[in-house]
Amino acid sequence: DERKAKEVLLDIGYYRLGFYWFAFEKTYPQKRPRTHEFREGARFDHVVKLYYFDFNLRNMLMKYLNRIEINFKTFLTYHVSTLYPDSPTWFADPAIISSEYIQEFDRIVYT
Repeated sequence: DERKAKEVLLDIGYYRLGFYWFAFEKTYPQKRPRTHEFREGARFDHVVKLYYFDFNLRNMLMKYLNRIEINFKTFLTYHVSTLYPDSPTWFADPAIISSEYIQEFDRIVYT
């Protein structure tokens, strides 16, 4: 369905979707020379379904990865803050954190 294909390409984008149709190409897994010809039996909707599978999987995992990240940061902050109760800015205190790390952090975050 050409109309539907145009709609999908306008929604997802040609280049983003291109990463997903590589596995359906005749030359896969070789990257060169790529002919961009689909293998027999491959269909555009297979590519779209693979894209949405990846999209949904990423969203499902992100929920749990965010929880792990927040839990780790909370644990680290609580643990180190308990070790150094008199230093509320322990993350920037050269007596606790190496000055090299602080300088690198400042360079990455503030420049």
